Amino acid sequence: MAIDMTSADFALKEHYKAMKPTDMVYKNNPFYALVPKYTKFTGDIMPVPQIYANPQNRSATFSNAINGTGNTKGVKFNLTRVQDYSIAEISHEVMLASEDNAGAFLKVATMEIDGAIHSLGRSTATALFRDGTGTIGRISTGSTVASATITLADIRDIVNFEVGMVIGASSALGSGARTGSAAISAINRNTGTITTAGGNWSTQISSLATSDYLYVAGDLNKKLSGLDAWIPLADPSSTAFFGVDRTADIVRLSGVRKNVVGQPLEEALTDVIAAICQEGGNPTHAFMNHINYASLEKQLGSKKVLTREDVKGTDIGFDGIKVTGLKGPVTVLPDLNCQNDRFYALQLDTWTFNSLGESPNLFDADGTKMLRSTSADSLQVRVTSYHQLGCEAVGFNGVGQIA
Repeated sequence: MAIDMTSADFALKEHYKAMKPTDMVYKNNPFYALVPKYTKFTGDIMPVPQIYANPQNRSATFSNAINGTGNTKGVKFNLTRVQDYSIAEISHEVMLASEDNAGAFLKVATMEIDGAIHSLGRSTATALFRDGTGTIGRISTGSTVASATITLADIRDIVNFEVGMVIGASSALGSGARTGSAAISAINRNTGTITTAGGNWSTQISSLATSDYLYVAGDLNKKLSGLDAWIPLADPSSTAFFGVDRTADIVRLSGVRKNVVGQPLEEALTDVIAAICQEGGNPTHAFMNHINYASLEKQLGSKKVLTREDVKGTDIGFDGIKVTGLKGPVTVLPDLNCQNDRFYALQLDTWTFNSLGESPNLFDADGTKMLRSTSADSLQVRVTSYHQLGCEAVGFNGVGQIA
């Protein structure tokens, strides 16, 4: 008889032990791998308190001190989870073709499930640097939307796109959603172009225009709030962020930001690190994309000090450069998910990646990892993650704008 859902599930349980999915997604994603994890994000919200001002009932004159009104000032970022899903589907025909051969079946399942885990991992790793709107790129002003191929405004954002992705668009960050979507059929990673086989982009996505923002269909405003949300390049407005008006103390509640465009990266890093130290922080890590990291390497030349950062509990590690900070060494790591126009200098122990259970996780609440598809002659394995990024001392972190 053909191997069925019940008899195949034992192999998946053995093959995909708790640590394997997480180890898989950590590779090539340093910030995702190194940021501290908390896996018990139960309930509806997670309050993250932060004090931004101590009592100010102080004066060299006693009457002024006793009559002061400056009590401790604090806020609570009330974190909420977002969801992310990835599906591996194995057809019934493939199962029959591997009749009486659990090993062959597992190879097919492994290929699909590993791919689904990797897709969810890349989605999370990218989102950890973004603003929560789901945006992964933007159409170049010089592109032609009434064609099958469009060009990205920043070709380095091409790392966020994959053949087979279904793409939606919006006229603004997080708003102005266009109607329709288009599947990517081809990518030229050298030129930053994506192609669809379904006709022109503007035919499939109505009112599409140059400078529109692109996201995976279904992601608009549903991604976790990453570094660009916590430490935006521009001062935030009074719009509540997890329930907090950050204009009460912009730096302490939304981080340090410096425009260091045109400076050598070595100097830019030094300036941003110094600004964070001035605010009481102690940066331990900096993240930038590989192109900028290579530029830093060249600038440092023989002065560069190489280091390796290992991920506890795994055999994964990342090679980086150690630079001198005002309060100790800072490890600079290349991360393909970091935007091209910035780098982040972080006190890593102030951050937590919070999830409901392990992230990613193979769904098995009913005791089996394989589920019958309700709409096809196939079985599904569902990879899930319920998560949010949090920071307990935002002012001890910063961003440097370099382009």
